[in-house]
Amino acid sequence: MEAHNYFSIFSFLLLSFVSGHEQLVQLPTDSLALAMRPNKLFVFGDSYADTGNLDFQAYSWNDPYGITFPGVPAGRFSNGRVFTDFLAEYLKIETPLPYTLWAFLQRFTNTNIQLQQCLDEELTYGMNFAYGGTGVFAERPNMTTQIDYFEYIVNQSVYTESELNSSMAFVSLAGNDYSILQGVYETLDELESYVKQVVDQLAINLKRIYNLGIMKVAVNTLEPLGCLPENAMTFQECNRTINVLSDIHNLYLREAVYKLNNETNSTSNFITLDLYTAFNTATATFENPYEACCVGTSSELVCGSVDANGERQYTVCDDPNISFFWDFAHPSQRGWEAVFSTPAMQESLEQIKSLSLKFK
Repeated sequence: MEAHNYFSIFSFLLLSFVSGHEQLVQLPTDSLALAMRPNKLFVFGDSYADTGNLDFQAYSWNDPYGITFPGVPAGRFSNGRVFTDFLAEYLKIETPLPYTLWAFLQRFTNTNIQLQQCLDEELTYGMNFAYGGTGVFAERPNMTTQIDYFEYIVNQSVYTESELNSSMAFVSLAGNDYSILQGVYETLDELESYVKQVVDQLAINLKRIYNLGIMKVAVNTLEPLGCLPENAMTFQECNRTINVLSDIHNLYLREAVYKLNNETNSTSNFITLDLYTAFNTATATFENPYEACCVGTSSELVCGSVDANGERQYTVCDDPNISFFWDFAHPSQRGWEAVFSTPAMQESLEQIKSLSLKFK
């Protein structure tokens, strides 16, 4: 694809960021808490947080992704908004710009003052470095590489030290590092050893983000992997054996976060957002919680698949709003809304308010 075509596409995507951000689910707030919240959001991780960093070959850029928001595929792994969008809404800021969009458009700012001004305005909300399909070890720009990108913009003084200190980071890990486990580890001890490797590397990444100037770092607990449509026993029953993996991960994660806070003489520089409990509570409000709305027409195909002639090889439910899951692993916009409305997530988000008391 020629450069001017890329420019046209990216310009359209930028326009979708700067215009008409619709209201999301109303979350509890008050004026005092609002004043104490972080004013920028930096995002790292995977498809639960990616808002358009993967290239156009990813199926998240295919129909019918994005049919609810923004109305066309925009790189989100859902029919609409994802975790990042709802977290930004909670912070009362706009969704931060994807890093790849910023990096591409930056090439044209020397000859386009209006574009530079537009980019500068978008940078006030932070930046999203998350790439779908990755993790701490998984391929594509993994978490280490994403933090390298972040370190680059820090070294380029895109943000001042005070701006970073008044920001927060969200790190999403939804389980891509565990997708290789089937048939690899034969004993529980071997499984626990690998999980500890994942969490240890995750902790290194969290500390590195902190050391680059963001004093408030949030990471999600691992969702119940056995409840994802690709793993569930039925539309109404999770695979409890696979959920043990999530339990082990979350145990090690909480220990790691506790240790990081001790190392930084704090109780809340690092926090966990309880996605595990929030998923369990939210899915219970749906009739067939583990049934995906959009699926491939065979086990080898996924939502968004097309054949050589461009004919679609997937089916879509009549109303995504009645489905918690959009596809084989990702919640629908309505699913994410339900997650953010749960007591577990609301209690987790309250920690962000207490974090930002230190900004005063």
